[in-house]
Amino acid sequence: DLEGSHIWIISVDRDGAQRLTTSGRNTFPVWSHDGRHIYFASVRDGSNDIWRRPADLSAPAEKVLDSVGAELPSAASSDGRWLYYSRMSPSNSDVARLSLVGEPEVEILIDSSADELDARVSPDGDFFSFQSDETGRWDIHVMEIASNRRWIISPDDGYRPIWTRDGKRIIYMSGSADAYQVDVRTSPEFSAGD
Repeated sequence: DLEGSHIWIISVDRDGAQRLTTSGRNTFPVWSHDGRHIYFASVRDGSNDIWRRPADLSAPAEKVLDSVGAELPSAASSDGRWLYYSRMSPSNSDVARLSLVGEPEVEILIDSSADELDARVSPDGDFFSFQSDETGRWDIHVMEIASNRRWIISPDDGYRPIWTRDGKRIIYMSGSADAYQVDVRTSPEFSAGD
C-alpha cells in the first residue's frame, strides 16, 4: 500500500486477518518456536533490520538486530535459542544466527564469496539447510553446525528448503515451482536419499 509493504496474520480456523506491521517495508516473516512472536525484516529510516512483534498484537514491534547491512530472517530454532538469517551485502549474502537467550550475540555460520540464503535449522538443532550458488547454480546444501561439514542434496537447482517437523525430510522448490523432497538422517551421521 502507500505506507509500504506489510505482514498480515490470517487465521486458518476463521475468516479475517490482522495486520502485524504498521510502518515501513516489511518482509520475510518467521514465527518464533512457541508461536508467541513473529520476526521480520523491516526497512525503516533507510535501514533494513530485524524486528519482532507479539503475534497477538499486545505490544508494538521492537528491533532485535541492528547492523550495517540488510538482514533477512529465515528460521527460528525449535528450542527458542537462535534466529537464523541471511546477511546481505552489495557483494553477496551469507548465513548467520542471532542468540535469543541472554545477551544478543551474532554467530556467522557461513562467510564466503558465494551467495547463501534461506537457512532452515533442523528440528534437533544440529544441522541447517540452505541454498547456495557456490557451484554456479542454486543448490540445496546441508551443513552440520559443530563440524562445518557440508553436503549438496539436490541433483538439480533448488530453492527455499524446509525441514519436516520430524526431521526426516527436506522439501524444496526447483525449476518452475516444482516441489521435491529428500529423505534425510541426521544420526548417527548425516545421509540423504534420492
